[in-house]
Amino acid sequence: MRAIELVRDHVTKEPADLETRRILASCHRRGLLMISAGTFGNVIRLLVPLIATDEQVKEGLEVLYEALSELHA
Repeated sequence: MRAIELVRDHVTKEPADLETRRILASCHRRGLLMISAGTFGNVIRLLVPLIATDEQVKEGLEVLYEALSELHA
């Protein structure tokens, strides 16, 4: 398992909980199921099955990248 913690400001470390929910919803619309974690719900957990192929992992990361890019567009 790996995780990505999202914050609104790198200095104050304010949790980006709303943004995390938007990213997860965007991933879900694109067919990628992801879950949040953490006390503030601002952590995206990456749970890749051991049997996932390199192509599947790449496709999932591309979906996540698109969701992140959509948020900051």
